[in-house]
Amino acid sequence: MDLKTRSVTGQNINRREFDVRGVKLVVHELDDIDTKNLRTITDRIKDQEKINTIILIINKTAEKMSFVLGLTKDMVDVKKFDSRELGNKLAGLFDGSCGGRIDFVQGGSNKPVNDMAGIITRFVDLIK
Repeated sequence: MDLKTRSVTGQNINRREFDVRGVKLVVHELDDIDTKNLRTITDRIKDQEKINTIILIINKTAEKMSFVLGLTKDMVDVKKFDSRELGNKLAGLFDGSCGGRIDFVQGGSNKPVNDMAGIITRFVDLIK
């Protein structure tokens, strides 16, 4: 992650990468940032990664959890992934909801999610 993206959040970012069927899944976990910044962060990561990448940005607060999930252009055009399908799988793991376009969704839960690591592991398993 570059300095520009770090400055959007103003905090340290927990970044993890997974290989899922030859596709890179980049996960960033953030704490209590303005949800308006999540899309900007996703777009910047898309600009950096360019191809073969699923981007998941998670924002946790004491009261709720929100996320954005974006796909690089080739993931939609060539590999036929749909972020709405992936977002619904993720939201289903914590009784959340989501909506958006084929290449980008936003979602979350009005309840706090405590086991984010477990949810990410289960999400990786679901998209394998």
